[in-house]
Amino acid sequence: MYMLPSISYTSFPIVLCVPGGRSLTPLERLTKPLGYITWLCLLTCILFGLTLITVLQLLSVPRLSRFVLGENNRLPRTELWSTLLGGLHMHPPRRNFARFLLALWLLETLVLRAAYTGELYILLQDGRVRTPLRTLTEVLDKKYEFHMLPALQPVFRKLVSRQRVVVISRLEASLTQLRDDTEAQFVVPLLRPTASRFDMDSGPKKPRLAMLRYPLLTAPMTLYMRPHSYLKQRINTLLINMMSSGLVDRFRRMYLDRIEHLASERNREPTKLSLWLLAGLFGSFGLMQLLASIVFLLELGAAQPQRPRLRRLMNAANRYMV
Repeated sequence: MYMLPSISYTSFPIVLCVPGGRSLTPLERLTKPLGYITWLCLLTCILFGLTLITVLQLLSVPRLSRFVLGENNRLPRTELWSTLLGGLHMHPPRRNFARFLLALWLLETLVLRAAYTGELYILLQDGRVRTPLRTLTEVLDKKYEFHMLPALQPVFRKLVSRQRVVVISRLEASLTQLRDDTEAQFVVPLLRPTASRFDMDSGPKKPRLAMLRYPLLTAPMTLYMRPHSYLKQRINTLLINMMSSGLVDRFRRMYLDRIEHLASERNREPTKLSLWLLAGLFGSFGLMQLLASIVFLLELGAAQPQRPRLRRLMNAANRYMV
């Protein structure tokens, strides 16, 4: 026999709490500040600029080169890399079109450098950053168990098989294990205020619960009563009056928003910059040193009179690559 519901007076999203995931590798910390699309756009702009400079130099039209690159710009590729990394442009153009192109490039690099350095600082200072699951498809592919309350069983009946559903009476033990064990093999669906309340009670020094980016669905909140109850009309009238007077909205702002705000607070004390956190930076520095050593040996070899081919190759590289 079904119970009699009242009208819905508010609604809460049902989220899926997942394992925290592994820690970021040193190389991921260097690339994570910008998304893949941003990196692709930046690489496209750099390749387009280098290609344009090469084409202008191969055409050997000084007037066209001065119009696009500016006058006295003998090393346009070096200037391109220098402005990308925040260096000075030693030979600013005098024509308006070249100035406009330079202003666009400087504005783009300024915004990207500020965004990258700011996010990189946070990633290097926080050693707890991890890579949790992002979509429901990834969760289903992992074959995780679903620990849920009995009321949520009908919601996930068609989504998850019965063998992977574990019905629990309380969420605290499962949420604690999910928070502390990054290798947990189960997920927990629950209301977002419940997850926020758990994070708030855990304190700022404990890690937050990892959740999927988007809620699974929205659950309406109602009051249930006995079938054919005479209280339904009165309760519905009372709920309508509470919603029209703003009491429900005031409750959400005073209580629920406060819980979410306190749950989002974390321990902002920076962690020490260990060798592991800076391994990506040191690795990149080592690769650049190796590349510089190889170029140095090639330059020494090109200086030998018995190696004209290597000298021509290095001259072409110095002309068209820097």
